[in-house]
Amino acid sequence: MWIRRQMQGVVLAMSLGFLCGAAHAAPRQISLATVKDIIATRERIVSPRGIQQHLYVPIGGIRQWISIRGQDLRNPILLILHGGPGSPEMPAAWTFQPPWEDYFTVVEWDQRGTGKTYEANTPAQMAPGMSAAGMAHDAADLVRYLRKRFHKKKIFILGHSWGTVLGVMLAQRHPNWFYAYIGVGQIVNMRRGEEVGYAWTLRQAQEHHNAEAIRELKAIAPYPGKILTIRKVSVRSKWEMYYGGLAYGRHNFEWDSRTWRLSPDYNSSDLRAIRAGSQFSLKYLLQPLLTVNFDHVTRFGCPVIEFVGAHDYTTPSSLLIQWFKRLHAPSKRLVIFSGSAHMIFEEQPGRFLVHLVDDALPYAIKAGDAAPPEKEIVCFRQTCVIERQWCTQIRSGLSSVIGGSMSRRETRQAELASLPGLRRQLDAWRARKRSGEAIPRSLWKGAALLPRRGGLSRQLYLLTLSGPLYTEIG
Repeated sequence: MWIRRQMQGVVLAMSLGFLCGAAHAAPRQISLATVKDIIATRERIVSPRGIQQHLYVPIGGIRQWISIRGQDLRNPILLILHGGPGSPEMPAAWTFQPPWEDYFTVVEWDQRGTGKTYEANTPAQMAPGMSAAGMAHDAADLVRYLRKRFHKKKIFILGHSWGTVLGVMLAQRHPNWFYAYIGVGQIVNMRRGEEVGYAWTLRQAQEHHNAEAIRELKAIAPYPGKILTIRKVSVRSKWEMYYGGLAYGRHNFEWDSRTWRLSPDYNSSDLRAIRAGSQFSLKYLLQPLLTVNFDHVTRFGCPVIEFVGAHDYTTPSSLLIQWFKRLHAPSKRLVIFSGSAHMIFEEQPGRFLVHLVDDALPYAIKAGDAAPPEKEIVCFRQTCVIERQWCTQIRSGLSSVIGGSMSRRETRQAELASLPGLRRQLDAWRARKRSGEAIPRSLWKGAALLPRRGGLSRQLYLLTLSGPLYTEIG
């Protein structure tokens, strides 16, 4: 005991000395290379079943760059179709993607004319495929490559913004390739979306008496007009972004773009290629993009999941919601994120992941294309999974609530689907008891198959009124 106290004193003294020294030391600058190395080390995939690869793949007659990352190759593939055109997700992926890699093998792709792919090819080599149809063909070739290489019958595709154009085209042409099509910031009717976004932005400027914004926005009217130019888009985007139509509550894009410099996957040359590639891509795709109209594309052969930001005016959420109501698909789901605009997976990354796991992953689990789930045994009294007051109510209250005592056997067979279900059931029993209604013992007998959530069966066993309570999740 004396030695332990002495050691504790030494450690405390060393800690205080370190802190005091740090308080008086001059600030130490860390180089950008060091920061990138720290992030790369932290995010390195070390799982023996995992994968971490960056490579060029021959697609559409050119070299196209992809990143493949995942903790377990038994998981399904999630292919990301980035926005723009010409705006890669890869430089910012380190800020939001690593948790996805526990559940999916995530493939990021710098499309034709974008980032590393732009840098690896000449404009003349890339130009022939610079159209929505050409790039959808590239995407199809990439899906074929992934399915063949990883022996997958189906994968997930997630399109963001411009990537939703490619995603819808793929899902329409090859529905049997996909567990589900996931749209984020879905483009429905591009011309109408630009009109709605512009009108909202001008209205915001007028409500805030922003003379500069009003003058610049009125100067590009009528918007978008017959010809949509980069200058017009730049003005509309500048003020739409300022009023939170791109990222809710934010006035610019620096909160995102500044993280690109820290990316372990992008060097300074790659970052310069983003701007050049964006200009190159818009030269070919901006005007044709204005003609995109999926108003009458309402039948899908694969499940459709749409994630939309309630405050999105880059691809206005109102148009997506109207379109979604008319969709026919094997199954469909719409999730509206109340705290997001267009950049949902960066604005609300935690909630976004929950919906990826709860709404998308079960399709792959059902097909046996996922790593087995964890198994847990959680003691409620030790971990407070149920509050202590609920443990007390369960142990002491159930006998009186049902109007009689239960045998240990009956109690041991009692099953409830979830904690919210437990609470609702207990409240219902109390109400029925107060009204004088008898609670039949048949409610407590038998062991039925319980509902599923997120593809995993979750069983809550009430073993005994006086003994410990636990869940088995598997």
